[in-house]
Amino acid sequence: MHYCAEQFENDGSPSLTLLKTIKRTMAGEYTLSIASGYIERLLANSRIEKHLEKHHRDILGELRALLAELKPQKDKTSETAA
Repeated sequence: MHYCAEQFENDGSPSLTLLKTIKRTMAGEYTLSIASGYIERLLANSRIEKHLEKHHRDILGELRALLAELKPQKDKTSETAA
């Protein structure tokens, strides 16, 4: 697999492979954090939440379940950083 924004040429060394894996994992975590923050703010808007409750109850349930699953991870990350 080739990534366009790679800083280093892939020489196949274990240390470079590890570095790339860590960077990609952190990028995924960062994206997930941004998405969960957006969903949290979205559902904090009572008009949006009421609309979803009335017209898209299944989607609202999925968003709430996603936040409930991500919330403990977010709290653990905050505690570790402190």
